[in-house]
Amino acid sequence: MSLVTSRQGYLGFALESIAGTPEATPSVFLPTTENTIETKHEKLMDTSSRASRIMDHNSVSGKKWSEGDVGMYLDGTNTGYLLKAALGNEVKSDFQTTPNVDNHQFYVTASGNSPKTATTWNYRGATPAVRQSNRMSIDTLELEVTNEDIATITASFMGSEGIDVTAPDLTTTSGTVFTWCGASLQFGDTVAEARDATATKITNFKMSLTNNLELLYRSGDCTPDEITMGDAEVIGEYTLFFENDTELDAYINNSKRSMVMTLTGATIGETTEQLEVVIERMFVEDKSIDTGQESLFAITSNYRAINDSPGQILVVNLRNAKSALY
Repeated sequence: MSLVTSRQGYLGFALESIAGTPEATPSVFLPTTENTIETKHEKLMDTSSRASRIMDHNSVSGKKWSEGDVGMYLDGTNTGYLLKAALGNEVKSDFQTTPNVDNHQFYVTASGNSPKTATTWNYRGATPAVRQSNRMSIDTLELEVTNEDIATITASFMGSEGIDVTAPDLTTTSGTVFTWCGASLQFGDTVAEARDATATKITNFKMSLTNNLELLYRSGDCTPDEITMGDAEVIGEYTLFFENDTELDAYINNSKRSMVMTLTGATIGETTEQLEVVIERMFVEDKSIDTGQESLFAITSNYRAINDSPGQILVVNLRNAKSALY
């Protein structure tokens, strides 16, 4: 057997129609920049007293599960698989007919405790080569846009123990990446006003959704019988040069604002690929000011999304040429 590098590995992914029931084939092979998914096994130790100073006598099987982080560049197509898995819901609408362009709207599951689940196929070159995990769910999802690199998305997964399976047929789904060059951040009293507002020029933006997953174990199996979601929270930060007191005043006055982050990508017909992060209501929870003598004054605002009126705490719109639901 020849050895392979990490770059030659792959991660197949398919959202599950029935939670916990493995899908037959991958819907996509995600172009990852990071993949730390692996099977975990928490052994149970026999430490009973046996007329000896020796503490450990035996180990038996305990909890088994899979976990790890998957990182990708934010692109106009593949990003949607992680967005749907993390947020849980999708509504598709027509945006343009020639050529076909659709808007995929993802929003957070506000009621119920069942997460969206997926099956993964993880290849790392070992024999047997592919480990399949089902009931894979996203505990945290983070988007980051900086003026140093391509925008990224990182998902932290939890799910069932991986098992050895036959390697699936590889396919490629292309997607163009987003960068800060096509980014804008806007604020307003409402989402509509934010979309019409003059963009605030930033140097960094982060958004993190946490689902607070819990693996539930029941008699008869060492692997999770179910996964549930706990409290949902959305936090993040953004950084801008200290040109006025707007951000400082927002922090001091506990201002509640709507926030829209937009990333514009490749041209499709008469429009473009686009990813839009909509936070209906947020406030600046904390801030820090860069006062280094060799740096420009800059302020980093740490924000928290709230749901002070009926609505969605987080909505992400992804506009692309994919005509089917994710």
